[in-house]
Amino acid sequence: MNSFLKVSPDYAVAQAGSGTVTVTITDDSTGQPIQGAVLGGVASDSSGHVSIPVPARAGCYQMKASKNSALRSNAFYLAVVDQFAGVQPVPQPVPQVTSPPL
Repeated sequence: MNSFLKVSPDYAVAQAGSGTVTVTITDDSTGQPIQGAVLGGVASDSSGHVSIPVPARAGCYQMKASKNSALRSNAFYLAVVDQFAGVQPVPQPVPQVTSPPL
């Protein structure tokens, strides 16, 4: 019987050229890890893990895992950004509480 490949998570966001993103490939019917499935040119290990190098170019990448005698997986989406915005909270002044004159 053929396995139905499943990639988890469905998506990830990473900074361009920042190392790898790790996903897990399992049999959708049994939940068991799948060894030897290929995603993004990288084969899964015995735990079903695949570490995909993050491309150096920003963009949205769609990949599907495949393996002989198995049905191709759901789509995995990798959103690659140039850089994450370093948003710092803006300090707010503490309101002054005054009492009305008596």
